[in-house]
Amino acid sequence: MLLALISLGALSQWVIFPALHKEERAVVMQELEQIERSLQISQKELLAQVRDWAIWDDTYEFIQGYYPGYTDTNFSQQMFEEMRYQLMVFLTQRAKSIL
Repeated sequence: MLLALISLGALSQWVIFPALHKEERAVVMQELEQIERSLQISQKELLAQVRDWAIWDDTYEFIQGYYPGYTDTNFSQQMFEEMRYQLMVFLTQRAKSIL
């Protein structure tokens, strides 16, 4: 009985646990790759939205200081919710924050 328990312990330590560890590592790597792909997609979507905002003439005028009512006419709570924005920052060429 004692020999069987020792054999089972040795088998678990050198065969079963390494196989389980290898499988768990593969699952974790797959999940991390999925998270990375998701972040890359989100980054591309955000970049497309930033480019869209950047080419507006109104946005350019706002950054230059010529359109003080820009925020009132272009931003709403509904817009932030629909576009899933949590924050929006406009920067000048010297990286000075506008909002």
